[in-house]
This record gives sequence, C-alpha cells and structure tokens, in this order.
Amino acid sequence: MKFRIVAFLIILPLFGNLSAQNYQQIDSLHTALEAAEDDHVWNIYNEIGWAYRLSYPDSTIYYSRLVLNSVASSHQKAKALNFQGIALVYKGNYADAFASHRQALDTAQHAQDSIQLAYSYNNLGRLLLSQGDRLKAHTYINQALAIFKDLDDKTGVAYCYKSLVQLYTLQNDTTRMLALLHEALKIRQEIDDIRGQISTYQELAAFYQEGGPYNKAYHYLQIAMGLSQQIKDEMTIAEINLSLANLAYGQTDYSRSMQYLRRAISATDVFENVRFISSVNLLLAKNYYARRQYNKARLYLQDIVDNSTENGLKQKKEAYYYLAKINEMNGEHALALKRYQQFVAAKDSLYNVDKAITVERLENRLRIEEKEKEYELLKADEARNREVLEQARIKIAAKNIILLLVFLLLLTLLAFYYRVRQKNRFLEQQQRQIEEQNEKIISQNTQIIQQNKELSEKNARLEEIGDERETLMSMVTHDLKAPFQRISGLAEILTMNLSVDPSETKKYINLIKNTSQSGSSLVNNLLNNSLIEKQDKLNLEEVNLSSLLGQLLNSFENEAISKSIALHLNVESSTTLETDPLVLGQIITNLVSNAIKYAPNGSNVHLLATTESQKVIHISVKDEGPGFSDEDKRNLYQKFKKLSARPTNGESSHGLGLSIVKVLSIRLQASIELISEPNRGSEFIITFPKSYPQPNAVSQAAPNII
Repeated sequence: MKFRIVAFLIILPLFGNLSAQNYQQIDSLHTALEAAEDDHVWNIYNEIGWAYRLSYPDSTIYYSRLVLNSVASSHQKAKALNFQGIALVYKGNYADAFASHRQALDTAQHAQDSIQLAYSYNNLGRLLLSQGDRLKAHTYINQALAIFKDLDDKTGVAYCYKSLVQLYTLQNDTTRMLALLHEALKIRQEIDDIRGQISTYQELAAFYQEGGPYNKAYHYLQIAMGLSQQIKDEMTIAEINLSLANLAYGQTDYSRSMQYLRRAISATDVFENVRFISSVNLLLAKNYYARRQYNKARLYLQDIVDNSTENGLKQKKEAYYYLAKINEMNGEHALALKRYQQFVAAKDSLYNVDKAITVERLENRLRIEEKEKEYELLKADEARNREVLEQARIKIAAKNIILLLVFLLLLTLLAFYYRVRQKNRFLEQQQRQIEEQNEKIISQNTQIIQQNKELSEKNARLEEIGDERETLMSMVTHDLKAPFQRISGLAEILTMNLSVDPSETKKYINLIKNTSQSGSSLVNNLLNNSLIEKQDKLNLEEVNLSSLLGQLLNSFENEAISKSIALHLNVESSTTLETDPLVLGQIITNLVSNAIKYAPNGSNVHLLATTESQKVIHISVKDEGPGFSDEDKRNLYQKFKKLSARPTNGESSHGLGLSIVKVLSIRLQASIELISEPNRGSEFIITFPKSYPQPNAVSQAAPNII
C-alpha cells in the first residue's frame, strides 16, 4: 500500500501544473519590477523565478542567476540558490541541484540567515529522499525542522512535516505518517493556508482509500472539495471528483462513480491535461465494463490506446487488458490475442521503466556523492587559500612594521649622530648582526619546512611499506605454514599405511607434490616480486613472437592436460616485437597460469597476437573461466588482493600475479585492458609499441611491488 500512496504524493502535483502557474502574479511582479529600486530588484527577481518554477524551471534558473551574478545581499543569493536547486530538480538534474543547495546552505550560514539555512537543509533532505538515500534525508530534514521550531516558523515546520510524511510512508511507518499529517493540517489551519490544507486532506484521503475505512477517505475528500470550491480552483476540484469516483468504483457503486466522473470533466481546464483525461477515460471504461456496457467501454478504452502519451503507459496497459476481455467475450479471439500481447508488452515496458528509474536513482546518488566530494575539496582549497592569504597579510604587516621601526631608528640615529657618534657605530653594527640573524633564521625556516615535507613523505612511505610487510608476513606465515602441515600429515598417513593399495599411495604422493608446488609457487612469486622491485633497466631485443609465445605455451602442457584444457596459439610466424623477452615472458606466464588455474576442466585457453597499423601489437589471453565481478575489477591489480573467483582444482592463489602483470606492462610502455563479465570468461589484452624511442627510461616510471 505504501508504494501507491507515495505514487499519489508524487503524481498529485503533476495534475496541477497547468492551473498552479499563477500568470496573474507573474504579470504583477513584472510590473512591479519596472518601478523597483536598489535591493528590492533582486527580491522581485527571486519572486518571479519562484513563480515560474512549476511550468518553466528554465526561467527560474535564469532569474536566479541574475541575482547570483549581481551585487545582491547574501540573503538574496542564498534564496536564489535554493530556488535554482528546486528548478534543477524539476529538470531532473539532481547532481547540480545538490550542489546548488549545498552552496545555498554555506551562503546562508555566512549571512547568518536561519530561514534560508533551514530551507537549504530541507531541500537537501527532499532531494536525497527522491534518490532513495533515506538516512541522509532524515538527518537533513530534522536539522531543518529544529531550526524552524526554534524560529517558531509554522510554515517551515509544516513544510518539514510534509517531507517527513513522504519518508515515513516509504518506511511503512503509518503511525508517524498519520500523526505528522494531522500536525501539518493543524498548522495550516492556524496560518490559513488553504492550498496546504487541500493537499493534506487529499493525502489523508489517499491513505484511507487504500486501507479503509472508506468513510474517512470520503469525509476528507469532501472537506478538500469545499475548500477548493472556496478558492475556485477548478483543476483541483476535478482531481477530487476523480478521487471520489475511484472511491465509489472500489465500493462497486458504479452510478455514483459515473456522477463524480461527469463533474470531473466539467472543469474548463481539464482537457489541456492529457494524463488527467486518460485517467478519467479509464475509469469511465471500467464503470461501463462493470455494468456490461461493453461497446461504450470499448470507445473510451480505444481513446486511451490512441491518445495516451508515454506518461500514460499504466492506463494504456489496463486499456489493452479490458479490450482483450471484451474481444474475448465477443468471440474475436484473434483480436483478443493481439490485445493480450499488447497488454503483456505494456506491462513489460512498465517493468523496464521501473528498472530504469531505479538505475537512474543509483546513478544520481553516485553523481551527488561525487558533487559532495568535489564541493568539500573546493571548500578545503578555499580554506587553505584563505590561510595562505592571511599568512601573506601578516608577513606584509610585519615587514611594514619592521620598515617603520628601521625608519624611526634611522631618524633617531641621525638626530643624535654628532652627539653619540661612537654609540651610533655600535648600533649600526648591532643592526647588521640582527639582519644577518634574520636572514639565517629565514634560511633555517625554509630548510626546516623542506625537511618537514620530506620527512612527512618518508613517514607516509614507511607506513605504506610497513602495511605491505605486515600483509606479506601474514601471508608467508599462513600460506607457507599450511603446505608444510599438509605435507607432514600426508607423510604420516603414508607411514601408517605402507601396505595399502599402490593407487592410494600414488594419490597421497600426488597430494604431497601439489602441496609442495603450492608452497613453492608462493616463494617464487615473492622472489619474482623482489627481482621486479630491484630491476632498473630493460634488455631490449627483436623477438619473434611466434617462437617465444609457442615456448611459453608449451611450458603449461602438463597443467593443461591434468585439467583437460585445450591450449590454442594464434600468431603469424613473421611477427616480431622489440621488447625485453624475460619481462614479456613473466607477463604472459602469469596470465596463462591464471587462465588455466581458474578455467573449468575441459575448457579452452587462447593466446593470440595481432598487429595493428604496423605501430602496435596486441597480445591477448582469453579463457572460459568465472570472469570478474565489478568489485573484482576495482581491486584487480592490488598486491596480495584475492578476488572472488577460486581455482577450479584447488590450486594456490596468493593475489600477486595480476599486480606483477600491471607493473611489468608499465615498464614495457604497454597498456592492459580487461574484457570480462561474471560467468562468461575473461580476456586480458596487452597493447605494446613496436619499438622504444627511449628504451631504458621506462623503468623509472614503474612503481615498486613490495
């Protein structure tokens, strides 16, 4: 039920957009603008922007930026930033809207404008709530509510209550939701906010229309109707009549439902609202269908199918369903089947739209988080710049003071020159010593700052090395201890079972061999890492790739045969590459070893080399293994990082192979790309330049592994 209520709260303002745009107010503001002076101009710009927000958010943004680019006060700029953020939300630009509200918050804090500060918090909360971030939304809205209560701003309190109602509806907390709706209604009655009261009564009616009792829903709709008639809001009257018609239809009172529908379409503005007309036509068709007046129902259903926009996909789906039922009753089976297919297609489209909305919300949350980080970084930079400027100002002031003191001192020395000549010489000597000391102090301070910077960098690197050494020692302690324990256990079993079947003995010997190879593999990887770390130059030569790759692939023949894996090599015999064959061999060995290790028994591993435009060579290793998840891809080349996939025959894995591949690729001025999806295999593609203009310079750019 909560999802339907939320949908009502979201859709309700859409019906009112056409009537809610108060053009008379906008014209009045433009007239007032002609005679406005000084700061009042910026206030009118803000009011015009706010009036345009529903139907023309671009106009809101335009007038807000006029204020932001002017000499308006911080109070007016904070308000303009909030209005701009709301307009950006209407346009679906949530990340920029978040940035605008954050800037409004900071501007309001600087201006000590509590009202705009509270509205900024509430706007941020509503924005995050629309993107599914309920925790942060709850925090921001409650911050706004606390400020409004402290200021005794009842309009703001009611506004926050409305935000919390949407939050508690999503959380299915009906008790709090209803309590806040009644609190908001009470406040709006106190401040005589007629439109706010109408909206609250409609929300209460929507709640009881879903879960009952229906007489409460009817009661609240009747009150909302009376208030709407009082202010002569025809569109809202039409909406309430439609809600009453739906309520009567749900109680199978079809005659009464038809009466409310006729009143709904009698409003002058409803025919401009295609979505509203589609909703009315659908309910008319359902009423006629329930009364078995199928021909009349068919007319309205066909109108929905022909005239509904993309936003009316839900009505179109129901229209297809009822048309199919009518065709089926009339014996039009082929047409009924077509309508059912259209119904299913519309249903699938709705599902795809829901999925797309969910994905879009997740993407928006990521963009909002990126904006928040960018904004925090910008604020940090501004704080640093202010600190630098303040330090510069202090230095200039100190320098001016020193210059003034020196000038006064010189005047004093000149005045007493003839009387205390000897004393003046002594003072001059002292002055020179002070200046020398100042220079030494400045020089020493510069050296200290530089030394502190270097020390900080060294400390950071030492901490990083310490972490890596701890990880290394932990892995060596655990992964080397385990193979020796297993070898000891297996040897003990062999000792106790010397007379067992030779095949069993062979089994234990193979287990000891595999365990020894696991420990040996770890030691080799660690030794390789140490060699890579110490290597400082490349030994380049022209290499025949067909020969080199063939030899490398043949070295894995035993491992491949043990898992029934077919190894494939595809490279032209004439293909050559200027490279360090040992480094290239380590890259290919690690990739092929991983491919065999993680590939299922009976699969294929491909090693391919191709030349592109005689400038670069692509070497790829492709397997049919488990592939890599998105989380794996983020941690792909980190040292000692074990990923989610596990070797298929229990082989060892220490999380070093891909980090070695990454570093060695950088040393060979090669780029590495991964093409992979979970459960669909993986392909590593390494792109090498055909030649190296500076063969020994690349080693300087390669980072250390350990």
